[in-house]
Amino acid sequence: MSVLFRIVYASKCNGTHHKLAMDALRYLDLPESEQWTRLFLKHADSYIEGSKAPDKRFRDFRNHVLHVEDNFWGGAVKTASRWYDQTVEAIQQENWKEAVYSAGVLSHYYTDPIMPFHTAQSEEETQMHRAVEWSLSKSYDDLFALFEAEYQSEIIRPRSHAQRNELVQDLVLQGATQSNRHYQNTIDHYNLDYGVQDPPAGLDAVLRETYAKLLGYAAIGFARILEELFRDAAVKPPAVSLTLESVFSGLEIPIRWVTRKVADREERLKIEALYQEFVQTGRVQKHLPEDDRLVRQWHAEEVRGVSLSQLNQVALEPMGTAHGQGGDSEKTNFLHRVPRDLRTAYELSRGNRPGVVTTIEVVGPKPVYDNQTSVSPRPTFDRRPATPVATPSVSTPSITPTPKIVASSKPKIRVKSEQRPERQPIVSTPETVVPPVHTQTQKPVEEKWIPRRPVEPRPVELNRNDSRPVESKPEQTRPVASRLEVPQPWIQEPVKQEPVKQQHAVETRVEQEPLPLDPQTGIPSRPSRNQQESKRNTPQTMPIREERLKYYLHRSDNLVDAPSIGPKTAKRFQKMKIKTVDDFLNCDPEAVAERMQVRHITADEIRKWQDQAEFVCRIPNLRGHDAQILVGSGIHKVEHLEGWEPRTLLEFVEPFVESPEGVRLLRGSGQPDLAEVTDWLRWSNSARTLRAA
Repeated sequence: MSVLFRIVYASKCNGTHHKLAMDALRYLDLPESEQWTRLFLKHADSYIEGSKAPDKRFRDFRNHVLHVEDNFWGGAVKTASRWYDQTVEAIQQENWKEAVYSAGVLSHYYTDPIMPFHTAQSEEETQMHRAVEWSLSKSYDDLFALFEAEYQSEIIRPRSHAQRNELVQDLVLQGATQSNRHYQNTIDHYNLDYGVQDPPAGLDAVLRETYAKLLGYAAIGFARILEELFRDAAVKPPAVSLTLESVFSGLEIPIRWVTRKVADREERLKIEALYQEFVQTGRVQKHLPEDDRLVRQWHAEEVRGVSLSQLNQVALEPMGTAHGQGGDSEKTNFLHRVPRDLRTAYELSRGNRPGVVTTIEVVGPKPVYDNQTSVSPRPTFDRRPATPVATPSVSTPSITPTPKIVASSKPKIRVKSEQRPERQPIVSTPETVVPPVHTQTQKPVEEKWIPRRPVEPRPVELNRNDSRPVESKPEQTRPVASRLEVPQPWIQEPVKQEPVKQQHAVETRVEQEPLPLDPQTGIPSRPSRNQQESKRNTPQTMPIREERLKYYLHRSDNLVDAPSIGPKTAKRFQKMKIKTVDDFLNCDPEAVAERMQVRHITADEIRKWQDQAEFVCRIPNLRGHDAQILVGSGIHKVEHLEGWEPRTLLEFVEPFVESPEGVRLLRGSGQPDLAEVTDWLRWSNSARTLRAA
């Protein structure tokens, strides 16, 4: 381990994700491993920032989990695969800083499912999740040293015959399956009382052994992903000089120590507040961390099918009852044969995963009714035992609630314009009974159910006092509606049977087919990257009304049209032969800032302007001030919008909007609201590549 590596590790790594990302570099097994490590150390700040960005910036907590026993609920697999592709693309473009940052983000989505509490959900786990992670963070150095000293020989490098992003999918699935075996064991062995007072003391010998192996497995597994990533990019690492960077890293150590102590104190206060609520009320609700709270809510609604109020009534099972039992003499049998068909099982279960709509085929409204044994083209009514023929009568009106429509599971989304007309209700008056409406797409109702030609039916009168039908004559006749119940609220004058308009059917199609929605905002979840690249117009992004999409910036436009670039600044760039937006996007910020010699135009400022221009070039309907808000808030790439919930994104940009810089940017215009932020996310579904701009 080089001196610079130790300096960076000691000064900049203050959490589990930081250290796992750095430790993975030590397990690279390539001829160019040393050169790649030096590149990552040069951009260590970006690497460290990326490894924690999903928690701090993206906050897409659904993508941090993969519940193995719940049909692989969660988005870790697809998100890790997407960031793998983005990292490869950045390396091929030799955008080294962005590549290192993306690799850090990828490390988070790979290592999170290797922690057992990210592979399942229970009320007991929710109470101790934050405390367990705190104990692991404070014990990381000791646990990893234990792994290297005693268990390193037991851990085999994750294997897969797949390549590229399919290898990433395999390794994420393998890691989640391995760690899920220790889920209940962690609940039984972790002592919450000890862990709050002294974080390492919450882990007994069994958990120390288990998590030492899991941490080592995560570091080795991510090194395997980095190796495949470098081979896939097929680019040689650049020559890097680290002399100057090593000096600056050494000077930052005292500042990092102060920052770390402040962060430790804040985390301890949060853990103590959580523990006090648990002791006083027996359940943590008020002080539940945001990530635990959201995952708990989504899992309850989408997997268990219960409300939070019902979930709060579930009694907690005893926790920590096995703390101190077993130990070094009782091995945890970490190595376990992982099923070979994990990816196949994952693909088959994609229809049950929230936020992914790649498993719905829409060929007109093609519903499947819950709690129904069969689907009939005729209207469904509440059926009751038939009344004897001798005493015909019409039952008390009763309307069956509208059945829930569930899309059938298919591997692709396919939308056809042909629509099935809406079913018309049966309308009846005291004098006549109108048979069901026959349309061209519906088969005629069978004669045995409703006679086409009733034999001399007698008028039926309704007694409004007791709501029972009374026959006008005592003669016995064949009942016309003996097996058909006529709902009383529908008794009205006969209406003309008009064909259903095709336009109306198209407008109601999206409303009839419920899609996976966000539980807070009701906005459809983001599609996968493959769907975005192949066909953006999917059911979850298709608006009810047509919306005109327009790109307000192209690479061929003059630079003055780009956000934040005024006429005076554009002339400065023009003197350096940077005239178009394309010239500006391809320029080197450091070289341009050095040549321009303008105090307020720094390399970092130029990078921000480039990110703003890329946003407006790629996302339709997005204006310059929208891009300025996103970049000013810390979202620098279109891909970083993936997985955001509209309300969470609004809360994320509010601090910048309310800052002096944001107020100056808006110039008295209104701040973005939830509807506007929702538009940003919806428009980003139609984002084009920069090459196509």
